[in-house]
Amino acid sequence: MNPREHPPTLKFYLHSTTIAMSLPIVQVVFILFTFLSFSKPNLVISHTPNWLKETCNQDNVKYVVDPDLCLKILKSHKKIVSSTNQIDLLIAVIESGISNGTKTRTHVKNMLKRKKLDPNLKGALQECKSSYDSAIWSLNSALLEVKDGDYLTPSYDLLIASTDNIDRCANAAALEEIKDATILIGNKVLPMFGFIGFNVVNDLFDNQPPS
Repeated sequence: MNPREHPPTLKFYLHSTTIAMSLPIVQVVFILFTFLSFSKPNLVISHTPNWLKETCNQDNVKYVVDPDLCLKILKSHKKIVSSTNQIDLLIAVIESGISNGTKTRTHVKNMLKRKKLDPNLKGALQECKSSYDSAIWSLNSALLEVKDGDYLTPSYDLLIASTDNIDRCANAAALEEIKDATILIGNKVLPMFGFIGFNVVNDLFDNQPPS
């Protein structure tokens, strides 16, 4: 670029200013509003009738849970349904994942208290408890990071909670042919919340204004 030539951003600004000076004030305001709208993250949620359905039909979400079940679960969480921007939605989704995971972990702990447990089953349940400990820890970390305005680090925590952390319980349950409904559903619902959060936080990060 010629050293005397204005950089692209400044050239755009100067060009816009020249045009603005020749336009009526109403048009100038509209142009500025449009420019600023594109300069900020798109935080507003489009409350179309299909926005929840679209959320549940994202590839990584429907990989772990049926979209119809996902939709039914999300609709049962008032904070999720009433979210008006992506940050509120993200916090509500992570909190729901923590709540769901905590309930499943408590159920596993209660199962471990049973007398005369088969050693193999006991081992699988202990693996599930450890798995949920890790997943809940990852979700809590993501929640604190989001509340601090960090949209990069939570992406890793949400992904790891939805894959490596919870997969350990899913694999142990499959190996020992565990049929317990609470565990089997929990192994799908926690990563569902995690993947939804992962998608939202990545969208927030991608739409951050340049620093």
